[in-house]
Amino acid sequence: IFSQRGGEHIMCCDTTKKIWKVVHKEQPDVIMASAPMQDGGTMDPPRAGWEVPYTSRGCVSQEIFKQGMKEAGISDAQCKTLISALGISSKVYRYTEKSSFAQEWAKLSHTKSADEAWQCCVSAVQKAMLKEHGIEEGQVVETEHPYPAQNGSWNQTVRFENAKSLKVSFSSRCMTYDSCASFSILSGTLSKSTAG
Repeated sequence: IFSQRGGEHIMCCDTTKKIWKVVHKEQPDVIMASAPMQDGGTMDPPRAGWEVPYTSRGCVSQEIFKQGMKEAGISDAQCKTLISALGISSKVYRYTEKSSFAQEWAKLSHTKSADEAWQCCVSAVQKAMLKEHGIEEGQVVETEHPYPAQNGSWNQTVRFENAKSLKVSFSSRCMTYDSCASFSILSGTLSKSTAG
């Protein structure tokens, strides 16, 4: 068993199922990630092959899904077909044990790709979140995550016309790969002393 000092999760080996798994200390039966044991009888945790459950690979409420699919341009009947194939309770999952959004989307005749259509759901979630927090004019900016562990750079331009102030908030789950990574916020036309 491996655990992070002060952490809430543990990594352990289940020799009966022949898997390594990451679980929450208080919910050891709920697997958050798993990987097959390595051949050769070694008890070292695997460095590759980790998978998360299907239910952790993306889901939205049915209401948000309907908004996203309307934005993607599909009919109500097609939306109901997708919900029927991918819906569990009040949520629609990107992956299930039997199918995936991409597989079901391919059955429809549409010009958007499955990724573009799912992005419409992500946008609908973001709009709902911004509205809930009273910042409907805000923008959600995301980098690739997880991002590749290699040299590179990423730029995103965000503009708010006639804004008197700007507040930048980060998710509590934000992190960089290592201490070599840097992050900067630059103001375009303001002097440095005005930007703060």
